Amino acid sequence: MTNEEFVFNQTAKERKSVGTGAFHKKNGAKSKQCTLPSDYLTPAQKRKLNGPTVTWQMNSFYSYPEFKSMPDDIQEAYLVTIIKKYKVGMAAIAKELFRITGTALYAYIRKKEYYKRLINITEKHSRAENVTNFKNAISLSSESNSNGTGVVNREGKQEVKQIEGLDHLEIEASLSFTELVSFISNLSSSKKIKMKLIIDAVD
Repeated sequence: MTNEEFVFNQTAKERKSVGTGAFHKKNGAKSKQCTLPSDYLTPAQKRKLNGPTVTWQMNSFYSYPEFKSMPDDIQEAYLVTIIKKYKVGMAAIAKELFRITGTALYAYIRKKEYYKRLINITEKHSRAENVTNFKNAISLSSESNSNGTGVVNREGKQEVKQIEGLDHLEIEASLSFTELVSFISNLSSSKKIKMKLIIDAVD
């Protein structure tokens, strides 16, 4: 047997051995399932791992301490929502909503990563009518929350002067027809509104 024949036979033998071993190799479990430790946790244990759930509503009004408790990305989204919806600047947000000075609010957000992005869209000078609408929206929201029903209750002689920036408003009042007409005529908004009127006779 020559050297070439010996090398050829040896190589063929090794390749056959390797191929046979790969064919009979067992991969994975017999059940064909991959289990994890979390699969054996109870529902209560799984909820505990998730931690508490916090919901922030971008259309709601929050106090300054509540705002500071938000994550930075939520703070940015919240301020952007207010600026675009009510067309007001940071000074108006600080004074009317957070009840702090504009300097204090700027000092706080200047440390944030979103500061430069926010400044680019901020209203430089808030128009007086926009600030008024913003104040009225905050006032109506506060009254709604204090009632705990989501309905703004007002007597017939009181008037809602501005409803700009509001998506939904419910008013419950006892009015005469004359007072009702006067009340509707005092509502001002640049947007079209849809009204549902329910009349009940009272003594």
